[in-house]
Amino acid sequence: MDLSPAFIAGAAVYFPVAEITFDRFHVAKLLNKDMDKVRKDERKEHEVLKGLKYTVPKNRENLSVKIRSITGRNDSTLYKAR
Repeated sequence: MDLSPAFIAGAAVYFPVAEITFDRFHVAKLLNKDMDKVRKDERKEHEVLKGLKYTVPKNRENLSVKIRSITGRNDSTLYKAR
């Protein structure tokens, strides 16, 4: 189901016993939007993160030696949870 409040309300009215589930596209879209906000906030605080936009989504095993040397990290803890 779409994440629109109108869809949710309509489903609750017309299908009161139905279980509401959300489609992967909209959940992923919200997650990516929030991750991008965290990335931007962290970038403003830490100059070393400049140019590392696509580092966070990667598995730490897939980080290049160059990225590891820039960040000084061998793990994926570049960004703190908020």
